[in-house]
Amino acid sequence: MIMSKLKRILLIAGRYRAENPYIDLGVKRRFEALGIRVILALPMRSFHEAGFRPEDLADPVFVREGAIPLQDQQDFMRALRGCQVVVFSSWKKQMQLAEVARRYGKVSVDFNASVGFDHFFSGHDLSLVKSDIVLRMFTQEPRRMTRFFLTPNKMIVTGSVLYEDPEDLVAQDGMDKRERFCRFYGFDPDRPVAVLFPKAILGFRKKARLWFSDWSDAQVDDYCQRLRDLQIAICEKVRDSGCNLLVKLHPSSYASYWSKVEDEYEYWNQFPWIKILVNTHTQAMFRHLDVGLGINSHSAMDTAYFGKPFIYVDSDLIPPPPLPGFHASDQSCLLPRGPSSHWDQNLSTYPNPWFASWIGWFARQEELSALLKDPATYRVDPEQLQRYIDEFWLHNDGLTSRRVVDLVRSEYEQIAAHRSEWASLARWRGRYQDFLGLFSRRVGAKPFHHA
Repeated sequence: MIMSKLKRILLIAGRYRAENPYIDLGVKRRFEALGIRVILALPMRSFHEAGFRPEDLADPVFVREGAIPLQDQQDFMRALRGCQVVVFSSWKKQMQLAEVARRYGKVSVDFNASVGFDHFFSGHDLSLVKSDIVLRMFTQEPRRMTRFFLTPNKMIVTGSVLYEDPEDLVAQDGMDKRERFCRFYGFDPDRPVAVLFPKAILGFRKKARLWFSDWSDAQVDDYCQRLRDLQIAICEKVRDSGCNLLVKLHPSSYASYWSKVEDEYEYWNQFPWIKILVNTHTQAMFRHLDVGLGINSHSAMDTAYFGKPFIYVDSDLIPPPPLPGFHASDQSCLLPRGPSSHWDQNLSTYPNPWFASWIGWFARQEELSALLKDPATYRVDPEQLQRYIDEFWLHNDGLTSRRVVDLVRSEYEQIAAHRSEWASLARWRGRYQDFLGLFSRRVGAKPFHHA
């Protein structure tokens, strides 16, 4: 029988993030503040290719937090002993662990800590997703819902912990101060900071090969080269405008299974006038940038989280793949299409095939320098921004970890109070989907928000 009081939780970290490897600690500490013991488990690269590195186990932060390694499923089984709930930081390689937890009668919940529209379901009892648009994208794909045993009433919109900073990385080396940040990169703090968000070189080529499976290698090479050439052209326009230029490498650049960061630096170092962001300065960068730039990036979501505009440049010159799932966000978005600079015009021609709606502008190369010199470019309408946050993030208040903890506790208490037979039934029958109707808490597919 499930114990009535929640005493012990197994928290499974998601993937290793070079920008902020401590992203899940906010959830851990909120549980601990309530007197609940939390076992933090780090999936290692022997478990999945995006896992933590061996040297991370010696990181003083993880040592202090008592983190344990997950090398294989047996490690998970040992860590599971005595835990009543398994909480997963969302990542695509954890479904097998959730299945084991379910068979042993454990409550399982996942929460979002992912970039873009990514959300990888692990929680059989509850999935805490980033935003309304992400929820719509999944509920419009019934086969995907069925695969994860999901129904809309098992999904709650809470926001994401992606930009919570439990270790206060933003303040390291004084980087929370704009003057210090600019001095580190040799910038004039009185000039705007413009940040380009490129695609990872090798990672993008791998994706292009999958997207356009009928293309020859020469066609794929040309496609990728056109993107790189356009990215450099944007950098040149930013330089000509007098802005401070910074390039933020794609997160997959630091993921060994997608790219080699050495290759990224080798490429960008051909242009000594371009400064590359130190990955641990990511939190500070978002606070100090004045405008983001890109072609086919999803980083417009991230700049808006921090209240900053984004300029897409010539995005339509790099055609996206014709895959139905790739355009799910276009079909799910309820905001006006295109840049917020033109939301009031109800654009009939959609300028960016890579992203549905964003705070900021769309420009051609030849327009970019003038746009960056115009002070109006950097102004964000508060009402438009709030609409955007509501749609793409729910909240940008840094309190998602609190909402996650509240909902995990509530879910456990409901199960403990009303479904004491669930654990033994689930353990022996191994068919959780048989119980969806019996144990449904809420009725209907309307998104539920946790305030």
